[in-house]
Amino acid sequence: MNKINTGRAIIRVEYRGTDAVYPAVLLVREKNGLYSLPGGQMETYEKQAREAMIREVAEELHIRVQNSLFTKPHHVLAWASTKYHHDIFEVIASGNLRIDPRELTGIGFLNTGRKNQIPKELLAGHVKALIDSGLVENRQKHGLSPLTIPREYFRPVKNSPVESWEVQKKKFG
Repeated sequence: MNKINTGRAIIRVEYRGTDAVYPAVLLVREKNGLYSLPGGQMETYEKQAREAMIREVAEELHIRVQNSLFTKPHHVLAWASTKYHHDIFEVIASGNLRIDPRELTGIGFLNTGRKNQIPKELLAGHVKALIDSGLVENRQKHGLSPLTIPREYFRPVKNSPVESWEVQKKKFG
């Protein structure tokens, strides 16, 4: 069985809904349509999953990881003939979020203060496992990342290669 090691980031942000502000976890929408934690596969030159997570967050979202706390080692998911080992880190990231459309097709927010708005079937396996384990819900003591999330992710933008969060949200009903 093949083994793939990944580094993933829990990035807590402020989601400003129409009725309130919610602490939320930033998710990225992969090209397969699933929402996952930012991060990805280790390259051959990387010695630790933390390096892969920091590199992938910078590539996918153009933000910088300032701090990271190792949270969950080797969360293992098997799919077909491959085992995925996800090392998960709680991070504080900063900067102006700008997704790379070559890497991702959107972003989403896993709201920890109320019911998740993204249907569970659209969540990647490692995100479902974190919800089921209560890790995302129960770790509120860590601060929110001071990210600037551009308005185009909350309203339609003409000729944008990426759907805005408002457009994505309407699909969920």
